[in-house]
Order: sequence, then C-alpha cells, then structure tokens
Amino acid sequence: MKLLVTSKLLLFLVIISSEKTVFGPLLSLSNVPRVIIDAEQTIGVLDESCLVVFYLDMQNEKAATNIISSKFNELGSRLRTAKVLILVENHFFDLSSTINNLDLTFRKIGISYWAVTTEHRSRSLKYTIHLAEKTTIVQSVMDFQTVYSHRRLEVLDRLKINAQWMANFPYIYKATFKTLDGIDNLLYSRLFEYLHVDATIIDARNRSLDPSYAAKAVETNLASGKMDFTMTRKQIRNETRFPMILLPELEYLSFVVPRETSAIHLDNLFRPFSQSLWVTVACSVVLFHTINALSRSNTSLGNLLRRMFRLEPAGSFLQMSVNIITFILVESYFAQITSYLLVNCFHRDPDTVDELLATNISISITVIQRRVLNLLATKLANAVIQRATIVPSVMKLSKEYAYIDTPARASYVINLLHKPDPVSGRLPCFVLREPLGTFRTSYLFARHAIALRDYFAINLEWVRAFGFAKLADRRYTQLAQSVVFRAVIVDDLIGFEHMVPFWIVLSMGWAVAGVVFFLECFVVFVWNRIDTLV
Repeated sequence: MKLLVTSKLLLFLVIISSEKTVFGPLLSLSNVPRVIIDAEQTIGVLDESCLVVFYLDMQNEKAATNIISSKFNELGSRLRTAKVLILVENHFFDLSSTINNLDLTFRKIGISYWAVTTEHRSRSLKYTIHLAEKTTIVQSVMDFQTVYSHRRLEVLDRLKINAQWMANFPYIYKATFKTLDGIDNLLYSRLFEYLHVDATIIDARNRSLDPSYAAKAVETNLASGKMDFTMTRKQIRNETRFPMILLPELEYLSFVVPRETSAIHLDNLFRPFSQSLWVTVACSVVLFHTINALSRSNTSLGNLLRRMFRLEPAGSFLQMSVNIITFILVESYFAQITSYLLVNCFHRDPDTVDELLATNISISITVIQRRVLNLLATKLANAVIQRATIVPSVMKLSKEYAYIDTPARASYVINLLHKPDPVSGRLPCFVLREPLGTFRTSYLFARHAIALRDYFAINLEWVRAFGFAKLADRRYTQLAQSVVFRAVIVDDLIGFEHMVPFWIVLSMGWAVAGVVFFLECFVVFVWNRIDTLV
C-alpha cells in the first residue's frame, strides 16, 4: 500500500484490531509524526493538520460505525476538521453498503474529509460528496492532496447545491420584478458563474410574517441538511455548530433616532445669548431700575444715591460704562438674530450615545437586539438597557422612539420611505453619528459542506481580488444616492416667513396691551359708576 502523506500531517493510528501488521506501511513512514492509540482510548480535539487512520472490521457494520462515533464523543457538537482514513478488508471495499453506512456516520458526527480504502495493495479510495440532498460516491486514486482538500469537489462537472437567503438590506433583498439583488447576491452570482455551480435558491422566510422565523429557519435547514449554505451574511454569536466563512468587514450598529421637523420660533429670540448671560442681563436690569427708583425717593438712601450719581467723575464713568455695555449687547444680539432669521433653526440633534440617553427620547429594542448589547461594554450596555423598552418587534422609522439598526440599511430606508419637510428640508429620522458597537459577520454552511466551505472561501478571495466586492459597494452607493432628497436654498433674503418669531412676539405684545387697556377701561367705568351712585 502506497500512501501519499505529507510531513505536515500528524498521523494518528487507531488500532481497533489485534492484527497490527496491516499498519506496516504507515509505521515505516519515518518522516511523519504519529501517535498510536488503542481501541479503548478516546481521541481528543483534533485540527486540520491531523490524519486519523482507522482499521475497521466491517463484518458487523453497526458495531464498526459505533466505534467511530465513540472516538469523537468528547467533542460534543463541535466541528471536526480532522482528516480520517478508513481501512477495510478488500471484499468490504466493493460493497455499496460499506460506504453508505460510513457516509451516514461521518455526516452525523460532522466530518467531511474522510475516505475509505483497502488494507492491502490499495491503489484507489472512495469517498462521498453530499450536496443538494444527494450523495455522490466518488472513486479516486490515492492522492491525499486532492481527497483531503476542497479539490475533491472538482471531480464533478457541475456542482448542484441548495442555497437559502434571508432579507438583509443592502446585502440581499428582493428588487423590482421579484428578482434578488444586493452585495451578497452579486458576489455569489459571479462565483456561481465562475465555478459552474447550479444553485437552487430559496427564501428561508417561506412566506412567514414573523421577523424571527427566518433566522430560526436558516439554522434549522442547515442542521437538517436540507440546505448546503446561506447566501446572506449573518452575525456571529459565538456559535460553533456550523462551518463558516468569516468576512473581513466590520458591521456597525447605530441608533435610528426620531427628530422634530418643525422649526423653533420663540427660541430663536433667546439663542444669541446663553442662559447664564440672560440671567445676568435680567438681574442687572432689575438692579438698575431698583436703584433708579430708590434714587428718586425722599429717603436718606435716595439722597445718598443722588449725591453719588452727581459726583464727578464717578457719575460720568458709571453712565458711560452702562452705555458701552448696553451698546455691545444690543449690537451683538441684533447681529446674531439676523443670521438666525436667514435659516430655519431647530433643536440640536444628539451626536453621541450619551447625549441620546440624556434626552427624553424613548428607546425600543427587541429580544434579539438585547443579546447584541451583551457584546458592548458593560457600562454602556447597562445604561441602554435601563432606558430601553423590550418589545417583540420594532416599527422601522418610528417617530415615537429610537431603535437599533445598521447605518447602511437605515440610511437607505429613511430616504426611500420619507420625504424631507417642504419648509425645513429635514427628514423625520436620522442615524446617530456615534456607532453603538461593531460585530463580525459570516456565511454559514451545513456540517456536511465543509469542503464546499473551503472551496467557496478560496474562490471568494479571488472574486474580491478581481474587484467585484468594490463593484457591489459602488452599486449600493448609487442606489442609496438615487433616493436622497436635497433641500436647496433659492433665496437668501429675509422673507415674511423668517419673521415668524417677531410676529409672534409682536402679536403677544399687542394682545397683552389690549387686555391691559380694556381692564383699565373697565376699572375706570366701574369707578365712575360707583361715584355716580354715591
């Protein structure tokens, strides 16, 4: 028997037969590290650099397959990336039941890279390829470099696979005429064309209106083996149940916050000065009028104040200082209030998560997003949870509460579903500038499709190298820009609508003056009436 084993492999010889002479060719390979394990011992955690060789007596097929399962029982549901070679007697090698039983066993324990050959004078080996719910038995030459790598799939003329997707804009979604579009769809369509893959693509949602059904269906289909992989990138949640292709790009999570689109009017009159300056001005005016009133009284304090004001040069200096300060304040106020009248002014939007939490804007998150918050810093996650309300689902672009979404999807949906206010040009929602956090995404594969995962991973790197990823990003950018509405200022002159704050104040002043005037008239009328009666 001639085995083409590279020196990079660690060779595990699992002796399940007392007949150790069958491993003579393997033991003679001095340049390959090896560990001999008795049948009673259990194999620990192995990686892809390990080659495990079993000798099985297939007279009792059930007992033989149980032995294989027991050897990996310590790993539980973890993935097995080790490579396995099964040695059987020559007459069992030709039986279809042998390879079928081995295929079922290895699919159950999650090992894809396995093969079976004869114990004496082996010139070929057999393995299976399970894709699209069909099992293909392949007989190949003794070439371990092909059998124990993704190249084992190249023996098929055209790969037929089952793929599933779930809506996740902008990566994959249904566009016009119910056709699939998006970044992931573009990448995989180019990949399928390049690799001559016939893919049957289905919607994991299966017409369900439950937003959480698709995520559950994706994992259920992969676990049952109905689907070979998922075209939609999915957030990694520390799970090792399925093989995955880890994507290099980081995904961001941000708050989508509602905003007021109506301009503020009365606040514009107070914006030129800060609150502390307004308090200082008000106190100074009250103090000035109080001193002025006291100086006109016939009291000793009034006489003292009059002598102080008439004393030169203190009186002139005091009067000049008051006039200069008043001039500076008045001119500064009118200079700024004029600029505020040229544009519509609004309450400032929060820029950071802390500023959002300090406002009275309500926050709603779903149960799934509640788990995402666990990936954030503990202090930040606790602050968000204390302010948030856990709900079954959130209504996108709500004007009543803020919610969590990806900036790419939220910015597109905001511009697509909402038009800017005709007066202010503002949209009713915006994406918070400071991201809430980041997470990694991956493409999930079924446990039987590890070879397909490796095959796609290598070729996806080529697809990215050829620029198709940048092409997909450019298409999304053009799509997002096509729905953006822009407000254009056509006139910089002050118009009637800019004077709304002054009209409001003027109306209030006339209203107060009118009320005071009629009250005085009423008091005079009543007083004259009393005098007449008396």
